[in-house]
Amino acid sequence: MNYQDLLTTQDTQKQFVAQSGLDFAEPTYISCVSKKLSEIGLQLTNNQFDGLAVDIINLIDKKVESIKKWQNQELLDECYPADTIDLITQNKLQFGGDFCYARLSFIVDTNGKPNLIEINAQTPSFNYELESGTDLMLDLLQKPARNSQYITNLTNCLMDNLVALSQKTNKPLSECKIGMMTCDSAEDLFEMKYLHSIVQSQKKCQQVSVFSNLECDFDSDNRIFNSKTNDRYDIIFNWYPLELAVGERYPDGTSFGELLAKSQTPIFNFDSFLAQNKYLLVDLKHPNIVPSFYTQEELREYLSTNIPTVQNNFVAKPIFGRQSLGIFGNNNSIHDNLHNNTQNHKMSGDLGDDYYNNQPYLYQPFVDSYPLIINKNLHNFVLEKFVYKTKTGWTPGGHGLRVNSPDTFTNDISPWVVIE
Repeated sequence: MNYQDLLTTQDTQKQFVAQSGLDFAEPTYISCVSKKLSEIGLQLTNNQFDGLAVDIINLIDKKVESIKKWQNQELLDECYPADTIDLITQNKLQFGGDFCYARLSFIVDTNGKPNLIEINAQTPSFNYELESGTDLMLDLLQKPARNSQYITNLTNCLMDNLVALSQKTNKPLSECKIGMMTCDSAEDLFEMKYLHSIVQSQKKCQQVSVFSNLECDFDSDNRIFNSKTNDRYDIIFNWYPLELAVGERYPDGTSFGELLAKSQTPIFNFDSFLAQNKYLLVDLKHPNIVPSFYTQEELREYLSTNIPTVQNNFVAKPIFGRQSLGIFGNNNSIHDNLHNNTQNHKMSGDLGDDYYNNQPYLYQPFVDSYPLIINKNLHNFVLEKFVYKTKTGWTPGGHGLRVNSPDTFTNDISPWVVIE
């Protein structure tokens, strides 16, 4: 990159931040670069990729529906935390919202095939970037506009599911107060405020507001309310990681999970927790889903039969891991010769964190990503894709890249690259 290019990039970054309000990331997070799908090796058009994502999420949705019928021991065997079991089996019908919102993570391999490696169903993270942020960046880069249907699908998802949840309250949506709860971090709050702006623009709710998990409390009627503003909510848009929340305790010893189990407040996308367990991938069979296994031994047996030349290459992930923390494995890829194929090594995160060390792990073959060159530097990348469920079924959302250096995995501050 020459000096003039650098000046242009910095100017575009400043314009983007000024117009988007995105202020939680380092400047390097905003890559003023756009790529076509063909330039990242993907052997699909945008429409074909949309169709593939919808096919895969329909398969995932069927699995989620089957899990909702499991008994306690089946859920424990699949390593759903014990504190969540009652919420899944007993109270879901009282307040649960259907699985209706997710981000799918793909690795495009060196042959151009997209391979699903993860489902992120409990987070709004990256939503702005792949929807309105992509539109803004393309405009700043003077690139053609993309499919406007993606944001329409997001809007329809939010409103259709809020209407469905309002029926559980015996109120019309126009009389409902919506609380959009998220983690108390700059990124999560920004993303939820983005979704809030979409819901508010529709003018179909009595009130919609964003609040953090630190402000969440329960009143004497077990309704969820904002302890800071004292707002009582009819519906909660809850993206708080459930497996972390249920164990938290109030000063009197009462757990968040116990109070949530008694609450009748409907929760948008409550079923997303079922899809957040990475073990969900083990039983999903699809040519574009990476084979996944409960143990390293099962993975090695598969690799020795199917891909004997790379039988020691694997990735291990905590089943409720987040932000790429706790990942380890063997990586003998063509882009990384720093480690041999017989030695486990930390790829990302802090393996000293007991939360991740004490979790079960999912094992997958290591997928070598298509070589992506940006400003003469080689990068790994994950192709992220949103999908939204409306009253007519699952629909595609926007997509884009998270990129990183060849010897690490992407995380929440990995640079973002726009897909045209």
